[in-house]
Amino acid sequence: MVIKHMMHGPCGALNKLCPCTKNRPSCKNNYPRPFNETTIQGKDSYPIYRRCNDGRTETVRNCELDNRWVVPYNPYLLRMFNCHINVEICASIKAIKYLFKYIYKGHDRASVSVTDKVDEVEIDEIKQYRDARWLHLPNKHMVSYHSMETIQNVIDREGTSRSMLTACFEANITYPKARGILYREFPEHWQSQGKFWQQRKRASVFQVGRIVSTHPAEGERYYLRVLLNHVTGATSFEDLRTVNG
Repeated sequence: MVIKHMMHGPCGALNKLCPCTKNRPSCKNNYPRPFNETTIQGKDSYPIYRRCNDGRTETVRNCELDNRWVVPYNPYLLRMFNCHINVEICASIKAIKYLFKYIYKGHDRASVSVTDKVDEVEIDEIKQYRDARWLHLPNKHMVSYHSMETIQNVIDREGTSRSMLTACFEANITYPKARGILYREFPEHWQSQGKFWQQRKRASVFQVGRIVSTHPAEGERYYLRVLLNHVTGATSFEDLRTVNG
């Protein structure tokens, strides 16, 4: 299992096309690691683990690799799950800082790709659903346009004023069945068609909805997210923030 799952590379001089070495003078993960007689705590880093120079090598991806190429692992977990699981001891005082800082690292980013497949018939709901994750205040949604296009043409283009969030408001106006679910629950019962929501023929238990995270320091955008996570059936931004008139 170690040979199958826990051997890094080969990279560096053995394979300069490896992703961890590509366009770099050496491996970004510092492989091969040096031989070491005993495990010692690295300076402001992970431990430097014991790696015996016992002369043993194994052929991995057509290269002879020794203990310097083994990724740190936990034998119990490796045997239980039979897959690559990198496990390292984190004992520095900075571990506490990392744990608390990580959850406040900011909202997730979405990768956007452009394709010229006009007649593409295969529906990729994951790519479509990325549009449903945007969270914006009134008239502050994302609009894409060609650099040579005039601003007036962008403004006049059909659909420019729409987003998946405003389409959700419109769905709540048009379809009474939509009013009893939260915005993040829409993908489970509805599917996006462009900047429209269309009811699924049967509810999907595999479509997990989520809303991009916001920090309290973002002000109105943060409070918008709070409202969307608690208010159902909103038909507009104004309706969303209105209670009992």
